[in-house]
Amino acid sequence: MFLTMTFAIYQYCAWFRVMHGIAQGGLSLVPLLFVFAVASKTVRLSVPRPLVYLGDISFSLYILHPCVQEGFDALTQELGGSAPSGFPAFFVTTAVALAVASISHRYIEAGLSDGLRRALLKPRLRPVGALTETPV
Repeated sequence: MFLTMTFAIYQYCAWFRVMHGIAQGGLSLVPLLFVFAVASKTVRLSVPRPLVYLGDISFSLYILHPCVQEGFDALTQELGGSAPSGFPAFFVTTAVALAVASISHRYIEAGLSDGLRRALLKPRLRPVGALTETPV
């Protein structure tokens, strides 16, 4: 496991085949995924709670992060400046995107899902005639 993680980190840091695809970034990531998949069957891998939560909100984050980035650029231009770039903009838009995704997950994804589940699983009332016995 350590060897495959080291290879993945080295590949990224050395900027060796870092594009998308099996023959590019997959060169180290496919073996890493395989090792983790095999290890998960025999070794208890504990995942930190923040990473589990990030996985929970990942769909909302995937959908909303472009809106946050575009909104950030539009807002800064509206306020009279040019859109900032670099690490400050990256950290601000990441923090805002995480907050927006968290709210979206809680109230839209989970809220709609729970409401729909309750509505579909609510016990139905039988009509009055359904409780009487039918003659044979």
